[in-house]
Amino acid sequence: MENTEYYRKFAKWNFYLCILIILNIFFGPAVRATSSGLACPDWPLCYGKVIPPFDFRIWMEVGHRIYSGIIGFVFLFLFFIALKNKPIRKNFLSLYFTALLFLINQVVLGMLTVTKLL
Repeated sequence: MENTEYYRKFAKWNFYLCILIILNIFFGPAVRATSSGLACPDWPLCYGKVIPPFDFRIWMEVGHRIYSGIIGFVFLFLFFIALKNKPIRKNFLSLYFTALLFLINQVVLGMLTVTKLL
C-alpha cells in the first residue's frame, strides 16, 4: 500500500474516533439526566455480572461503559499503529501519549465514581 493511502486511512480512522468521542460527550449527560449514574453498584461488572439484569437505568450506565470501552480499544489500536509507523510516531507520538494519559485518567475517574459512590 502506498504511503499516502496509508496516511489517509490512518487520518480517516482518527476522524471516526473523534466522532465516537463527541457522541460519548453527549452519552454521559444522558446517563446523568436519566438518573442512571450509579445504577450499577460495582465496577467493572454490574451486579457481579457481565450481562446485568434488564432495567433501563442499568442499561443506560452499562451502555455508556461499553461504548466508552469500544472508544478506548479504537484509540489503543490507533496508538499501536502510531508506535509501529516511524513517520506517524515522529509527528504524533507526543499527542497520542498525552491522549493515553487522559484515557487512563478517565478510566480511573469512572472506576472511582462507582466504587466510592461519588
